[in-house]
Amino acid sequence: GEEGGDNAGSKSSISAQSSSKVTIENCEFSLDRMTVTAVRSESSDLTMSGSYLHGLEVGEDSVEDESEAGGALHLLNSVAKIENNYFYRVELGAHAFKSDLTCSGNLFYSCS
Repeated sequence: GEEGGDNAGSKSSISAQSSSKVTIENCEFSLDRMTVTAVRSESSDLTMSGSYLHGLEVGEDSVEDESEAGGALHLLNSVAKIENNYFYRVELGAHAFKSDLTCSGNLFYSCS
C-alpha cells in the first residue's frame, strides 16, 4: 500500500501516534480478526520488552483464512527498540516502514 499501508486506521491493541513515547513491558497480546495489529506506532518512540504476542491456535475457527490474521508490530516513521519478546503464530512479526528498528533477543516461532 501507500505510506501508512493497508493497516492505516486499523484496529490495534496499543497505538502510539504523533511523537508519543510508549514503553510496553511484560504484556500479552492475542491477535484475532478484530485486532489486526497488536502494536502500531506512527511518528513515535516505542520500546517493548518481555512480552508475548500470539495469533490463533490451530483449529480455532474465528479466522477462516490465516491470511486474514494480523501482525504483531506495525511501525511507520518511528524509532523502536524491541527486546526479549516471544512472537507465536502471527502473520507478520514486525513490519517497519521508514523507521529505525532495533530487535534483539526475540523469538519468532511459527510466524509467516
